[in-house]
Amino acid sequence: MKVFDRYMAEKADLTTKQLRAITAILQTTTLKKAAKKARVSEPSIYRWLKKPEFKAELDRRRLELFNEGLNLLKLSTRRAAKRLIKFLDSKDLALVKWATREILNFAIKAAEIQDIEQRLERLEDKLF
Repeated sequence: MKVFDRYMAEKADLTTKQLRAITAILQTTTLKKAAKKARVSEPSIYRWLKKPEFKAELDRRRLELFNEGLNLLKLSTRRAAKRLIKFLDSKDLALVKWATREILNFAIKAAEIQDIEQRLERLEDKLF
């Protein structure tokens, strides 16, 4: 167990079994598999999931994993865009058409998101 995880566990008053269960939940597809992996009973996991401190730590760790994955995707965006742009020069017209459509769709979505962010920012400025 990492030092930071141990610190967070002590802060949240979680037991070693509960921390093992959280790790197992994040690594498996069902609570039954998580219980087996963590060497705890399935009813224990269901009981712990009702406890705010257990749920909070699970949510914190789940968000941490999600953000790590999101950061990996962000790092790959430039490479993916370059690859997609290269398809525009293909001799295969179907591939060119597909790449063109994808690039335009991404550009439209990006513009829409940017517009929504700007409008939201103006609304927040008016409220606060």
